[in-house]
Amino acid sequence: MSKHTQDNIRNFCIIAHIDHGKSTLADRLLEYTKTIADKDLQDQVLDNMDLERERGITIKSHAIQMEYIYKGEKYILNLIDTPGHVDFSYEVSRSIAACEGALLIVDASQGIQAQTISNLYMAIEHKLAGVICIEDPLREEAKDVIKALKEAGISKVVMMTGDSERTARVIAEKVEYHAEVLPEEKAAFVEAEKAAGRKVIMIGDGINDSPALSAANVGVAISDGAEIAREIADVTIEADHLHGLVALKHISNSLMHRIHNNYRFIVGFNAGLIGAGVLGILQPTTSALLHNTSTLCIGLRSMKNLLPEEETE
Repeated sequence: MSKHTQDNIRNFCIIAHIDHGKSTLADRLLEYTKTIADKDLQDQVLDNMDLERERGITIKSHAIQMEYIYKGEKYILNLIDTPGHVDFSYEVSRSIAACEGALLIVDASQGIQAQTISNLYMAIEHKLAGVICIEDPLREEAKDVIKALKEAGISKVVMMTGDSERTARVIAEKVEYHAEVLPEEKAAFVEAEKAAGRKVIMIGDGINDSPALSAANVGVAISDGAEIAREIADVTIEADHLHGLVALKHISNSLMHRIHNNYRFIVGFNAGLIGAGVLGILQPTTSALLHNTSTLCIGLRSMKNLLPEEETE
């Protein structure tokens, strides 16, 4: 291997307490560097043991090589995804020793924990490249959107997440939530709601949301979410804000209202034409003319916007 290639190799590891987002960061790095094709992406892609995937933890250290071009030069990035549990501190220390730098992740919603401090000291002893403090904040418009959806006829709003109970409780506040939920459990919840006679709208942007998006009556994906989620969903909305969900519900309500009105008018008007024809009040040609004229009028009226102009802007 040439000296130039050696100079462009970077070995680093990610360390964090359990459920602080370590595997998620690894997934995003693999996605960003195109190391894994979009169709093969899944959450916790480096965790290949059943227990790891079921519990959302990393038990074994995993190494993977990524390529990244920076300012015209290709760099080789060797990533070690380390265990997060305190019982695996030896494996973490060996991983740090084998690397040129380490990234320490802290989940802002869970705060500094004992294992975080232990990992920090181990990293400082070697080469700590940086500390990343992450938080998955509630969107500013979320409360207003939930309120508007309920006013528009949504009777029940539930948050389902694979995050820990503590993280989910901080985010959800007054909304019903289910934490540490696996993908198949999300789909099972949707099926249970449908079996109870409810119409279910599932909103998701991740790979783990795909089964539930498929099972729901209507699946809604976010435009910057995982590709497979967008493919499975029935509707994709822009990720800039959630007000598109409210507009979508209003469009649905207006459309059904228009359909019902048109149906009632068609049945009533045609019944009147038939009655008038039977009684000899109208000639067949006149009935046909009135029938076709009404059909044209209904079609023209149905072409009008479903929402007022102020809502579409």
